[in-house]
This record gives sequence, structure tokens and C-alpha cells, in this order.
Amino acid sequence: ATKQAFATVPTTLALGASAVVLWLTLGLTEARFDYYRFLGGDLARRGKIERAIAVYRHGERYAPPGRSRRKKIEKLEAQLH
Repeated sequence: ATKQAFATVPTTLALGASAVVLWLTLGLTEARFDYYRFLGGDLARRGKIERAIAVYRHGERYAPPGRSRRKKIEKLEAQLH
């Protein structure tokens, strides 16, 4: 084996470890929920109510117990009518 071949092993291991850490972060934390919560809030502040509702609804699947945005969604839906 060449030196160049051995040099790629640490890089490959680092990339693999990074992918595992990223997967665990997204799967075991509230990061995905927070992303959709923040995006929905930003869209609502900008007056993009329909898009904000869609984003909040999408984020509901990642909501931890007791952190639902259901009331916020209903409040935004009332603004449309």
C-alpha cells in the first residue's frame, strides 16, 4: 500500500464519525423541531401566514411531548379567515 492510500483512512473515519454524530443529533435531540419552530415563527412575522402554518404543521411530527405548536397553528389559521 502507498502512503497516499493510508492518508485517506483517517479522513474516511472522520467523515464517517461526523455522519454518525449528525444523525444522532438530529434523531435524538429537538434540533429538527426547533428548526421548524424558528422557521414558522420567522415566516409568520414576515406575514407569510400560509407558509408559516405549513411549516409548523410539518414540524409537529418532531414536537417533544408538551411542546406542540397546535395553538399557534390555530391562531394563524384564524388570521386567514
